[in-house]
Amino acid sequence: MAAPAADLKKLGRYDITGVLGKGAMGVVYDAVDPTLHRRVAIKTILKSALDVNTAKEYSMRFSREARAVARLNQGNIVQVFDFGEEGDVAYIVMEFIKGKELKSFFDANDRFETKEAVRIMCELCDALNFAHEAGIIHRDIKPANVMIDTEGRVKLADFGVARITDADTGENERTQVGTMIGTPAYMSPEQITGGEVDRRTDIFSAGIILYQFLTGEKPFTGQGAWTIAKKITQDDPPLPSSINKTISPLFDSVVNKALSKKVETRYQTAKDLGLALQAALEGRGQEDTSDRTVVGFQSPAAMAPAAKPAARQDSGVSEQVELEFWKAIKDGNDADDFELYVEKFPKGIYTALAKRKIAKLRGVEPEESETKLKHAQDQEKREAEEAAKREAEAMANLAAEQAKAEAELAAREAEFRKREAEAEAKRAAAEKARAAAEAKREADLKARAEAEAKSRLEEIEREKREAEAALVKREAEAKAKFEADLARREAEARARREAEDRARQEAEEKARHDAEERAKREAEARAKAEAEARAKREAEAKARQEAEARERAEAEARAKLEAEAQAIRDAEYAKRELEVKTREAEGPQSKTKRLIPVIIAVVIAVAGIGAWFIWGPKSGPDPGPIMELVKKTTKNNADLTKAKQELVEAKKAGDANKERELGDKIKQFEALAEKYAAELKPLEEEFNRAQAGKKAAEAKAPEAKK
Repeated sequence: MAAPAADLKKLGRYDITGVLGKGAMGVVYDAVDPTLHRRVAIKTILKSALDVNTAKEYSMRFSREARAVARLNQGNIVQVFDFGEEGDVAYIVMEFIKGKELKSFFDANDRFETKEAVRIMCELCDALNFAHEAGIIHRDIKPANVMIDTEGRVKLADFGVARITDADTGENERTQVGTMIGTPAYMSPEQITGGEVDRRTDIFSAGIILYQFLTGEKPFTGQGAWTIAKKITQDDPPLPSSINKTISPLFDSVVNKALSKKVETRYQTAKDLGLALQAALEGRGQEDTSDRTVVGFQSPAAMAPAAKPAARQDSGVSEQVELEFWKAIKDGNDADDFELYVEKFPKGIYTALAKRKIAKLRGVEPEESETKLKHAQDQEKREAEEAAKREAEAMANLAAEQAKAEAELAAREAEFRKREAEAEAKRAAAEKARAAAEAKREADLKARAEAEAKSRLEEIEREKREAEAALVKREAEAKAKFEADLARREAEARARREAEDRARQEAEEKARHDAEERAKREAEARAKAEAEARAKREAEAKARQEAEARERAEAEARAKLEAEAQAIRDAEYAKRELEVKTREAEGPQSKTKRLIPVIIAVVIAVAGIGAWFIWGPKSGPDPGPIMELVKKTTKNNADLTKAKQELVEAKKAGDANKERELGDKIKQFEALAEKYAAELKPLEEEFNRAQAGKKAAEAKAPEAKK
């Protein structure tokens, strides 16, 4: 169906700023109340897009919701501020809620912690209990009507199908027994069967939402509304703890009681359900509330059990329920649906046809002769004609009742228009009298105003002349004062400029003097640094000469020792050869005697090898890179020490520029020291490994000669 235009800019006194959502019947707008400067949501329907009866029904719903919620000033209920009609649009103005419907969380399979789920359910129970105590039954509790704002608070919305149980409510505003109102998946058994509804109906629907919180699933599902309805009235869902192993079985008991098929064994108030949830969360069992008095308005009919549909009801609305049921299942092939029809309406219009349909679908129809078959077909035809006749009568009754209700409504509307016309006539007469009195008063005021204006004009002329004279005098005084102030400011400006010039000259002179002093200190520092560097270079040259001389002496000593070690090794080798030949000639002797000269020779050889290893030539890895890096490190450490000493002197002298320059140099020297240390370590390790390998090779050389 069509909806109000999305580009609507104003509705009533409200300024439209955007669209919050669109549905089959209309649009929900984001708007601003310019009078109270607050943001609101406006739910609308376009009446021209609906038939007359539907448009009238929705207008009545808007009126009912506005009057129902107007009395419900509670933090968990969406407030309604206004309602009305403008042209083709009926609208209701509500509190703007920044958040999402609970349905969107369930559709996205978002899971709530048990503690959070209990908190949300308890707030929903508070809202329901407040509404019930005010005599209002919601009748359409479902996730789409439960808002969660950005702070996590519950806001219960959409009281459009609420039942108002006040004693002064008009009869046409009371929903008759047998009428089905609500959303099928969240209906109570008494709603489905058309029975009497009271606050316990809302508690059943809240129990379905609780089941979704605990399990992530709806307790009653199936293909089609009547399949779901059958499960709600006949089946018990699986225990929540059998689906979600993380929750306590205490919640199973709460859910079972909330979803009880009989209203007498359900929680009697929403407050009781909230208390039971808190107890289950705290690990406590439920208290027995069977002997509690139900608080709040409850008519005897409302407290009675739901009417059993098995007994034939003669009211038109019951026949309407039966006809709607039959239309929903007549073309289906599910025998269970037809059995449910027979169970609910044993004396219904189509009971005989339903039984025959069950027999055919179950395949239990007995074989019949052609005569019996024809008789059965004739019987079925007669039953169908009878059913059609009864259906026509039921539809006629419904049409008559609807015509009667419309006539009564038209009569009330005519009476209302008559009263409005009388009131309008009275208002017009009163307005006319007020207009005449106002005209006379305006004439008197005009004459008095003209006289006062003439007198005032003369006074104004006199005041004008006096003001002009005073203005001339003030202008002369102001001119003289301005000229004096100008001369004074010019003198002050000259004096200020002269003082600034003197201060600038003094500052420039001081800057030149400071620059000269700084240049002098820098020259002295450079001269000192050059002298220290020169002395350092001379010391390093002398150290290098001494090191070279020492190395030459060590090389000569190593050469001499090597020659001596070689001579010893040759002598020992010849001696061992002689001993071997001697042992071979003498024959076998004592093992100990034979080993003594060998041990002595080995000791002498080891001593020679050790001396050669210690004083031998340093062939192998080149120590040059290490020495070069050591020299660089030594020089860098000397420069770092010198820079730190100069920094101390600069701080004593108060030379900030010199301090910054030396600070930068110190950072550079420290960075170089870290770099050289990092480079030196692998070179030392490589050199030590090479030396160890060389020593091992040299140690094995005498054994190879053997």
